[in-house]
Amino acid sequence: SDTDGGAVPAVVPIHLEIVDAQGAEVEFSGHYAAIDGQLRVTLDLAANDATGDWSIRATDGASGQVAAATLRVTP
Repeated sequence: SDTDGGAVPAVVPIHLEIVDAQGAEVEFSGHYAAIDGQLRVTLDLAANDATGDWSIRATDGASGQVAAATLRVTP
């Protein structure tokens, strides 16, 4: 974010780490580019993916800021 907390009008590298309920990093983890402060990633889950709480952690490659969330996967 800029000094006012708004989105930066730029392409910013983001490292996305997604870990399933069994503690394994999943295939959607990796490096992405946020454009003008936005990043959208669709998780195409399979019927046999681990159920439970998955963790999602995004690290801004420019500032080092980290955001984290939890995703509950149900059968």
